[in-house]
Amino acid sequence: MWDLMERWYARSGIQAWGDFGAVPCYITSNSFIATRYSSLIAGLVRDLQHLEERCPGEAHRGRFDPTEPLYVVEVAGGHGKLTHLLLMALSREPFLSEAKVVVVLTDFVQSSVEGLMKKRELQPWIDKGMLDFAVFDAYNTTHLHLQVSNVTLGPRTEATNPMVCLCNYAFDTMKADNFRLSQGLLLEGLATTRVWSAYADPLEDPAAITNSEVN
Repeated sequence: MWDLMERWYARSGIQAWGDFGAVPCYITSNSFIATRYSSLIAGLVRDLQHLEERCPGEAHRGRFDPTEPLYVVEVAGGHGKLTHLLLMALSREPFLSEAKVVVVLTDFVQSSVEGLMKKRELQPWIDKGMLDFAVFDAYNTTHLHLQVSNVTLGPRTEATNPMVCLCNYAFDTMKADNFRLSQGLLLEGLATTRVWSAYADPLEDPAAITNSEVN
């Protein structure tokens, strides 16, 4: 099932939320959620600034340098609507007026990233230096290469400021194990995937997921 879903997203790209319309998005991509995320990010910056004021010059984790980017990485950004709403909310936050906030919109296939980079609604944020893009595969990626600024972030090239990571509507589509406790025993749950149409190879046809059942 996980392989079928991954291939469906890879084949569909951002059209999974458009022409296909198979993926719901409003409940996790609206202005209310974007504003709440923006408030949390502003609160983090405010706390880091207060820490710097109380302990000036001291070496401590979580130092904040307003001259360096504050990266906000959105994992599995999908159609980019939440990104656009988040950038609008961040631009209105007074505590972020002096910060160099850069939202990094990611997806796990390059074709989807390229499609997002061409979206007309996102161009103003790219021009302002507030939006960048990267490929992120949760199972294999060890670093982020930002495709607009040509910056690479990884274990040996850490960002100066703490990094914010948003996993909005992401974990539910990642591989997971299922275990349960019953009468003192730890039992593994196994799933069976059935495809109700006659496909020669369901994994090669992205439409197969719309005619499948898991139990």
